[in-house]
Amino acid sequence: IAQVAVDIVIRNLFERTADIGFLATDDDIRDYVQYLQQGTFDSDDAREERRGRKDRMVQRFKDYVAKYSVYSDIVLLDPSGKVLAQLDTTNPIDRSSDPLLQEAANTSAEYVEVYRHSDLCPHKEQALIYAYRVTKSNEPGSELLGVLCLVFRFENEMQGIFDNLKDETDWFEIMLLDKE
Repeated sequence: IAQVAVDIVIRNLFERTADIGFLATDDDIRDYVQYLQQGTFDSDDAREERRGRKDRMVQRFKDYVAKYSVYSDIVLLDPSGKVLAQLDTTNPIDRSSDPLLQEAANTSAEYVEVYRHSDLCPHKEQALIYAYRVTKSNEPGSELLGVLCLVFRFENEMQGIFDNLKDETDWFEIMLLDKE
């Protein structure tokens, strides 16, 4: 059972790496960021258009989470850390200075993963976050548009995994421990 539990956790977390790679190259996300970069929104019509596009971006995040319910938040930020769109309205943040953003923007890896406290989730002691840069195209060296962060429901998912592995009549306990 212990090996099965570890294998399930590894598989579950590995699937998140595909999610961040897929979403970071999503054309709707790229188009939204480029739209925001285009100019000013001085008129009422322009501000209304911007709100509508943001609402559609958040709805895209909701649709994704409806299919893959393992995320508590999806946050799209510009290169300076300003939040452009965010799924979780109960965690309203305007900006992040988490070093994760610079790491995701500059990494040669396929994604960046952290499990620690982050200003992206200020009310959580630790958060499992997958991040990757959003670029103008998939070409190497393409212009950086922003960074996408997926906040994984780590505790919720782990509880579900272990609950599914164990029966009420089992005499053993299953737990996953950190290095301490």
